[in-house]
Amino acid sequence: MTTFTVSQGDTYQSTVRFDKYPSVYNTLQVSLRGSAGTFDGVALSVCDGYQISIPTTTLAVGTYTGYLYVVENGARILLDTFQIIINPNFLTAPASTVTPSFARQALAVVESQILACGSAGYLQITADGKTIQRITVTELMKQRMELLQEIELEEQDDRINSGQPARKPVLISFR
Repeated sequence: MTTFTVSQGDTYQSTVRFDKYPSVYNTLQVSLRGSAGTFDGVALSVCDGYQISIPTTTLAVGTYTGYLYVVENGARILLDTFQIIINPNFLTAPASTVTPSFARQALAVVESQILACGSAGYLQITADGKTIQRITVTELMKQRMELLQEIELEEQDDRINSGQPARKPVLISFR
C-alpha cells in the first residue's frame, strides 16, 4: 500500500490509469475512511486515465485508508488502496488546533497547582498518615512567570514565521 503525506488545507492530486477499466466507459470512485472522518468523491476522466483530487480542508488531521473502485453491474470492484496522512499545517492552523507546546502544557499544570495550594501557601501530600510539604506558592508563581515568558517567545516566533512583525505595533500620535 502506498502512503502519501499532505498538510491540512492542501489538495492531494494524482492521475491513475487502469487499462481494464478505461475512463471513457467507467467512473472511478474515491473513498477515504479513517478514525478522524470520511471522504467520498469521484475522479475526473482525463485522456485515458483518472485524475484524483482530494481537498483536505474539510478533513481532520489523521491517517486515512483510501479505496479506488468502479461500479460494474451494481457491484463495487476494488482497483487499488492507498494511505493518506494529513498533518497539521502549522503556518495556517489556528493556535487552538495545533498541539500545545511543552511550555503551554506546563503552564496549565503550574496554574492548577497554584489553585490547589489554597490558603496554606504550599502544596502538601498526605500518604500513610505522613504529611509531606512540597513546593511553595512563591516558587510556583516564579515558574509561572518563566513559562509565560517562554510562551511569549513562542508566539513571537510564530508571528515571524507567518510573516507578521515580531512585536505588536505601537501606536504613535502626532500633535
